[in-house]
Amino acid sequence: MLSEEKPQEYIDGIENLLKTAKGKILRNILELNLAAGYIEAKQFDIAIPMLEKLSHERLSGSSVNVVHKINLCLSYFETTQYEKAITVYNENQGLFQQYRHHKIYGGNIAILDIIAAIINEQYNQAEELLDTAKKMYDDPRLQKSFREILDILNKETAENH
Repeated sequence: MLSEEKPQEYIDGIENLLKTAKGKILRNILELNLAAGYIEAKQFDIAIPMLEKLSHERLSGSSVNVVHKINLCLSYFETTQYEKAITVYNENQGLFQQYRHHKIYGGNIAILDIIAAIINEQYNQAEELLDTAKKMYDDPRLQKSFREILDILNKETAENH
């Protein structure tokens, strides 16, 4: 449902599941999915507190952890909390490295690499990373993100020249 760009239906579905879900691990995964729905709906004011709360939980499984860190980093970036975004990015390099070439998560980690370069004002590097990522990942949602990042990059380079 989330990939069909119907974030509100997705959010409603996850909230219904959370009403009856038992067990910490299941609830954490559902909350992580719920935060993803809010991110897709660009409701970062709701997603960030949920993700920050999950930061204090022991999330089971490194794939759950990588999704959490990707979403937290992206949310901070989207809300111009660059200091927090780059901290999450730097602190989780080991985790991101494990998933950098992963079929599902690799494209999202490529986005984080581009964002980190933009935050660090390394615009040429960001452009190169973006060009590479656009060729490597053809998923429509990633391509949409790449276009949004290109707009940000163009704006940043225009302001800094």
